[in-house]
Amino acid sequence: MKVNKAVAILTLCSLFFCACSQNTLDTNANGENTESIQEPKVTTENINNSETVEITEDTLASSPFKVQIDKPTLEMGKEKETTVIITADIENWDYTVSAANGTISDLSAMSFTYTVPKDEKIREDTITLTLSDYDNGKQYKYSIPFIFSKIDEKMILDN
Repeated sequence: MKVNKAVAILTLCSLFFCACSQNTLDTNANGENTESIQEPKVTTENINNSETVEITEDTLASSPFKVQIDKPTLEMGKEKETTVIITADIENWDYTVSAANGTISDLSAMSFTYTVPKDEKIREDTITLTLSDYDNGKQYKYSIPFIFSKIDEKMILDN
């Protein structure tokens, strides 16, 4: 009984390994059949060796990415957080994001939430996005600077 289990396991393993390799049977010019074994190809996306492009608000339109953020509302102090939406004209992409002083949360495939710094003495912040275009092997770095207006009692009373 132990021998039958061992044979069954060896048979399954050999079937597995045979299925994983790609054998091709070709006929050469002399009419001889030749068999070649090709290992499965693993495609890795090496974005580290890619071109990095710095983009600004003016050049963002020429990139495959669109970033939507309600910057004026944050800078004027009307809102403390906003959802930033990223869309792309390409299929295979990703992004990373960081903020110098504020908080990034609720990361999803196409959006994240930015919250202004809690310390009201901090009047400036910068969101830095690294947008990776795997289709074309490029990275786009996009910085969104903020200068928050000083909130005083007069502004609060006016609203």
